[in-house]
This record gives sequence, C-alpha cells and structure tokens, in this order.
Amino acid sequence: MDWAYLGRMAAFKGNKRPATTDFLLGPLSVTKKIRIMKARRQGLRRDNANLVRPVEVTQQQGAGEKAEANGSSAMSALVQKIYLDLKAWFRRNPRQTEKGLSLFRFVVNPDSFGQTVENMFYLSFLVKDGFIAIAYDEENGLPVIHCTDPASQEDHKEFDVSRSQVIFSITMWEWQEMKRIFDITESMIPTRAQEQALTSATGWYS
Repeated sequence: MDWAYLGRMAAFKGNKRPATTDFLLGPLSVTKKIRIMKARRQGLRRDNANLVRPVEVTQQQGAGEKAEANGSSAMSALVQKIYLDLKAWFRRNPRQTEKGLSLFRFVVNPDSFGQTVENMFYLSFLVKDGFIAIAYDEENGLPVIHCTDPASQEDHKEFDVSRSQVIFSITMWEWQEMKRIFDITESMIPTRAQEQALTSATGWYS
C-alpha cells in the first residue's frame, strides 16, 4: 500500500490550522463585563464674590507707612523723656515730692499754644499707664501731678485698681490766662523744633 498517496488523498489541501488550542484568539468561554457608570465629580470652583483684589502699594504709600512707624517711635521716646525730666525735677526738689507739681506749670509752653496741647496729650499717656498720678492741691484745689510706679496685676486685683481715660481740653484764651496767672515765662518741657508735617494714606504726623 502506498501510504504517501493515501495521506495526500485523505488530508485537506492547504490546511494550516495548528494542532492545539494554544493559538486560539481569546478564551473559549467569554463572560460579558457589565460597565458601571460613575457620576462625574465636579471640580471646585472659585466664588467670585469672595475674591479680593490685591492691594497695590505705591512708593509714596510705602514711604508714608515707614515714616509713620518712625513717627510712632519718636513719640514714644518723647513721652519717655518727659517722664524722666519730671522725675529729675522731683529729685532736685525733694520737698515737692509729697505736695506735687502744678499740672499747668508743667505742661504750659508760653511760646507755643500748639506744643502746650501736645504736652497735655503726651502727659495723658503717662497718666493712663500709671507713671503719673493727678491729684488736687488741698490749699487751692488746682490739679497737681506726682510720679508713681505702675500698679502690678496683683495690685489691680487686691486693691481694685482701675484705669481711667484722661481727657484734657484747652483754648487759646485759657492758655493765655494760665501764662498770666501762674507767671509762666519758661517752659519746663523744652520747646521742640518745628518739623515738616508728613502726610500718608492713613493720616498726618510730624
């Protein structure tokens, strides 16, 4: 028997299929996947109503703020100098320590009404912080000032010490009358040199 001829007659012509299933495209049984639809997350949006425009600082405003800080430091130094001058006066006049010094004689500048007002303003800071106390002369009832030590937190609680705001007011006529009645010819607080007033966006100072 011609086995070669029999094989050619029984086989499919042009059959190139592989003999195994390893080369099949995909698995034999396919399970269809169910697609789950997810809700799209909304992104965060800016609220235009809450948007704040950056503040534009000009060179002039920056210079004004710097000068304002310098002016505040200068005022603090001036208030401290007034307090030290008052303490020095009491050391030179120990007999006046208990009686006190006339308030008007201390703050009135006979050469300048404006600086008299400023002196009263600076003195109010010392009174508020407890470095100076105001009392009344038993003989004439006029206000006098004393140097004091600020009360501690314990003193505030034990003796019920409270701070009060001191407000001074004076007119040009009253200033002139004080100079005449108290015979004030020289200012106890040295006259300050007039400086050019600087103006900023927040206000003016000298």
